[in-house]
Amino acid sequence: MCVYDSKSGLWLPDLYCLAGFKVVEKCHGLHRGHGGFTYPIQSLRIDPNAIPGDRERCLHFVFSPETAEENLLGSYGSHVLFCALIPGHMWSHGDSGGHCLHGDTTVPLGCLTCGEGDLVPDLPMLPGPCLRETAPVDPLGWLKSLPVVAS
Repeated sequence: MCVYDSKSGLWLPDLYCLAGFKVVEKCHGLHRGHGGFTYPIQSLRIDPNAIPGDRERCLHFVFSPETAEENLLGSYGSHVLFCALIPGHMWSHGDSGGHCLHGDTTVPLGCLTCGEGDLVPDLPMLPGPCLRETAPVDPLGWLKSLPVVAS
């Protein structure tokens, strides 16, 4: 299900990623999304069934924690995850009312509800990706050290 978010994106320049927020449940110490899809904190989470560009067969995110809390808490769970969305593995659909974010790969950085994870956002909302004039040699090199979950 898509929720339209009128907020602007939050670019994470140190990670070279866009922030996405997702509401999930926490069961037996593990964050689980709709249908039991798991989101282990600090792991590279790949949806093997996602179809790039599709708005149904993919992971769903919103641009801001406020939108997640106001529109999704209760319906989809009680925990708000703060995730890094990988360039080239995310897409958006929208109209004048706002946008929703989709992707096939994410890194759950932390949970804003229970505090699990090392990185909690305390960054200003930016009008969109603020790309550096030149990208780092390996801007997504930090992903190489993460455990991969693709089931």
